[in-house]
Amino acid sequence: MKRVRIISTILALTLILGVTAAGCTKASTSKKTRQLVIANWKGYGSDTPYAINTFEKANNCKIVHQYYDSEDGLLNMLKQGGIGKIDVMLPNLGYMQRVIKQNLAEPIDLSKLKNYNDIIEDLRNQKDLRDSNGKVYGIPWVWGTTSIGYNPDKIKEKPTSIAVLWDPKYKGQIAFNDDYTCAVLSAALYLKEKDPYNPNLDKVKEVLIKAKQNSKLLWSSYDDFSKAYTSGSVILGNVWSGAATELKAEGQKIEYIYPEEGTVAWLDTWCIAKNAPNKDLAYKWIDFMTSTEFQKKFTSNPKDQPPIPANKKVFDSMTDEQKKALWVYPSVPTNLVMEKSLPDETTEKWQKLWDEVKAS
Repeated sequence: MKRVRIISTILALTLILGVTAAGCTKASTSKKTRQLVIANWKGYGSDTPYAINTFEKANNCKIVHQYYDSEDGLLNMLKQGGIGKIDVMLPNLGYMQRVIKQNLAEPIDLSKLKNYNDIIEDLRNQKDLRDSNGKVYGIPWVWGTTSIGYNPDKIKEKPTSIAVLWDPKYKGQIAFNDDYTCAVLSAALYLKEKDPYNPNLDKVKEVLIKAKQNSKLLWSSYDDFSKAYTSGSVILGNVWSGAATELKAEGQKIEYIYPEEGTVAWLDTWCIAKNAPNKDLAYKWIDFMTSTEFQKKFTSNPKDQPPIPANKKVFDSMTDEQKKALWVYPSVPTNLVMEKSLPDETTEKWQKLWDEVKAS
């Protein structure tokens, strides 16, 4: 998952809406080229030259990306002027119910997606993708994990437990993911809580403070982690699977393991934004993103930080070397704790707890 820190979402929105308006003026003259506005993380698959050039050529349109630097940033972007301007967006499964309940997306007509049935069934059936009436709002694209990456030249004995993030032996050499959902779930796994979605928050806060004290930095973007890891200032951390893939492809010494307690997992999904001005193009975009053509291309280049494809045909056709590059050889991890939508009250408590941990 190649998520890069960028300018503030409000500034980005101001700039992009200006670009869109300028594009509309040009389009009104030529009456040929429409703009498809895509909200996504920077450097995350959809803005590769291959994706842009292929889609623009096939659909006689211009792609414009609007970047955000957090899931909450995406929601704010939509609420602060994005509705009616953005066509498609990529929220995490854990945010889907907020997207639906806050009326930020359109229900999806599955009959308009020819590749929908190629998506892995377990991913399609995630209940957070639907509203209370069963209408689908999100289409699975890729999934991955946030697990333990480490330098085997510095850590000779392969870690087997998430407890390595709390090991005082590595104090000041650890990078811990600055994401409240991942943080709470990781702490719950460390504590061996029976229900990681409903842990003892007092205990969680206590161990997260210890994790913070044991860490060199709290990272939130690939650049944050990459710079610290490649410089040698950190030698392990909980990191996105795709980030570990790219670092290894660039020649860095890194291995990636799934701890015995379980692994935090995530799923990214394409949605059509509320009042999208180009719904027909939005459907074509989602179909392209989930196609065998695109997903095979995306997962074949480790330097694009590819996550695990949601397209079953693509996953089943991967070579052993490709699976090794994505850390799913000989098989995918089974003891997964998925970042899913939580009740608003729970989300608020977790976010407040993490803010207090960082301020401690």
